[in-house]
Amino acid sequence: MIFKVSTILLAILVTAQANPVPRPAPQGAFCLAICYFQKPNCTPPSFASGGGNCWTCCTPQN
Repeated sequence: MIFKVSTILLAILVTAQANPVPRPAPQGAFCLAICYFQKPNCTPPSFASGGGNCWTCCTPQN
């Protein structure tokens, strides 16, 4: 029984790590709802935001 519970917990942990979630956008910026594994080259005035395995492009809002 203990092995079944630990197997389920391990599966949940691996799944959670495989699906990165974008970090909150800087105040006053609109960001795409997509995670790139590498820092993207965003077209101006957009800028790259994030880190690790989850990067996206954000556009400042005036």
